[in-house]
Amino acid sequence: MIYRPIVVCLCLAASTGFAQAPATKSISIRIVGHDISLSINAKSRLARYAQDMMSDCGLNSAQDDLSWNGKAAKTVWNEQLNHPSRLYIQFVKPFENRSWGGERLPISEVLIGFDNDFFIGPEMSRHKGSIISYGECWGNLALKIMCMPEFLPYLREGQR
Repeated sequence: MIYRPIVVCLCLAASTGFAQAPATKSISIRIVGHDISLSINAKSRLARYAQDMMSDCGLNSAQDDLSWNGKAAKTVWNEQLNHPSRLYIQFVKPFENRSWGGERLPISEVLIGFDNDFFIGPEMSRHKGSIISYGECWGNLALKIMCMPEFLPYLREGQR
């Protein structure tokens, strides 16, 4: 059965929990070159969704060869950070990614791209200078981010 994205967004919004949001030092979001101003409530939801999503990504470049297309990780990070469509969050306290292989990686910064026509990504993290790329992140948590009402007017046509 195929569901329209707006129905999925409404269902995800209704299923949002009330867990306490992690403390952040910085949150910035830019979509198609527009810096998006967020309320405190929206920043809290966004930090919680991003932390939940990044905590459970199954694959990472520390244990698997997730390609940087021949570029250095720092170069890819800087390109994505300066990209016109991206989310950046710096957390006060690091949290952990629990990969499918059982490895635990600390995360203190999250960088997520918004330039894909149908989804968000790439998903990257940094902790004490170590940059990691992720794969197999939970799609329903990515949809929670994409379906936040604050972002809907700025999403690409295929993302809506």
